[in-house]
Formats: sequence, C-alpha cells, structure tokens
Amino acid sequence: MTGTDFEYNQFEVLWTKIKSAGKLPVGKTRIEVVPTLATKVGGAMDITLKVNDKVVAQGRVPTAISLHFTTNESFDIGSDTSSPVSLDYYD
Repeated sequence: MTGTDFEYNQFEVLWTKIKSAGKLPVGKTRIEVVPTLATKVGGAMDITLKVNDKVVAQGRVPTAISLHFTTNESFDIGSDTSSPVSLDYYD
C-alpha cells in the first residue's frame, strides 16, 4: 500500500503534489482532503490531508482556479476525462 497523495493539476501548466510519509492502514479507511483558501479567490490554497481524522500531510497550492474552466479542461475527481490527473501517468 502507498501513502496518501494529493495532486493539483492547474490546466496542465502548474502541478502541485502533497504526499504523506506513511502508508495507508489496512481495512476501512476514511481519507479527507481539506482545502482552505489562503488569500483571495485565484490565490493560494492550503491543503490538509487526513486519514481517519489524523493529519498526515499539509501543503500549499500557489494559485487555485477561480471556479471556471477552459475549453480544454474539466473538473474531475479520481480520474480525468481531459488531461491526465498526474504527470506520473506519462512514461
């Protein structure tokens, strides 16, 4: 099993990755991503990753989208119907 990873893909221009150090526990597990706007809309966003209510990682996305999407992008969670969620999918 791997740890908890969060990746923010901003229009295939800027990727931010936040990773936990530990592995996920075996069995039923609750994973929570808590985004908090740090400045104004379109500015930085703080991310807290929790596993079973315990904080496992924190980080900052330098700029976050302001609730709009371009014609080459979409809003997907867990998969992406437009660009790959992560550059890790490329060889």
